[in-house]
Amino acid sequence: MQGRASDVCFRNLFGHIETGVLLADSGFHFVDANPTACRMLGYSRDEMSRLNASDVALPAGAGHVPPASTGAENAIFHCQAQSFRRSDGSIFSAETLSIGFPDGSLLRIFREIGRIQASSRELPGPITDSSLDAIVGRDLDGIVRSWNARAQSIFGYRADEIIGTPVARLIPNDRKDEEDVLLGRLRRGERVDHLETVRTTKDGRLIDVSVTFSPIRDERGQIAGAWAIAREFGGQKKRTRHVERLSRLNAALGQIDQAVGSTTNRQALFTRVCAALVHRGGFCLAWVGWFDPQAGKLLPAAAAGNHEGYVQAIEVHAIGGPPRDVVHQEGRFCDGCASDQSGSIC
Repeated sequence: MQGRASDVCFRNLFGHIETGVLLADSGFHFVDANPTACRMLGYSRDEMSRLNASDVALPAGAGHVPPASTGAENAIFHCQAQSFRRSDGSIFSAETLSIGFPDGSLLRIFREIGRIQASSRELPGPITDSSLDAIVGRDLDGIVRSWNARAQSIFGYRADEIIGTPVARLIPNDRKDEEDVLLGRLRRGERVDHLETVRTTKDGRLIDVSVTFSPIRDERGQIAGAWAIAREFGGQKKRTRHVERLSRLNAALGQIDQAVGSTTNRQALFTRVCAALVHRGGFCLAWVGWFDPQAGKLLPAAAAGNHEGYVQAIEVHAIGGPPRDVVHQEGRFCDGCASDQSGSIC
């Protein structure tokens, strides 16, 4: 191969063309590489001479071209799209022209078409690393190609643990179909804004995230992958629920104040109080107990909500001291917040 490359014109082209050129022997060991190929792959010329095609071409051995039967004029030409691995482990796609010669040697010319890579060249490092959002680059096969510092903070994986692996490891099993729909939209060049969904962290926690997906196009304008910009909003969601809960309680207290001022019948008042707590306060159950001195316990006087026999079965007894009249109200929230599932007012 070096003999064929001795022509001055070829050497000038070999050294200055902005396309990668690799020369390999019949065993697929690199004999030479031009400066552009070295720059694209991240190796020096000397380092390239110690590598095999399987060290940089994906999948290993891809692009094998059978040798031609006779002279160079019968060389076999083979074109294909192929992925290459850089020295830093990042992946890129390329259009490849492989020329097989009768002696089994191979000339491979390639030009990058993909833009998804672990070095995040599309977005400058200072921007991705300082971002308050997780920024993840992925290809159309669902493989993670880029991972910034905030992504590590939110999801728990280091870049070296997740780059090159399926993004599906972040998606809960009950949301796998979501990925198929997303890929369909991305392949049509559509942007997906603020998708509220759930993702899985390295330690198995489920977190609420808002994700925006933007297509990545290669040099030919074709969709090569997507940027996913994710923000966790679990804390914000809890604060919103707390504000909503307080708003409901205030609304219930407003109705109770009105009932106290306008109701003269005790039983009707208790009924209105329970109804206000359930329908305005967001409780699943509210009940009022009236103390029975003879029984020494509270007896249900009114109830609202779904109690399914609970009120009739509950027993609240007086503890010490002389019997006294007590109005007991009990409620259970139904918004799923474990810390606020029950409460009582005496």
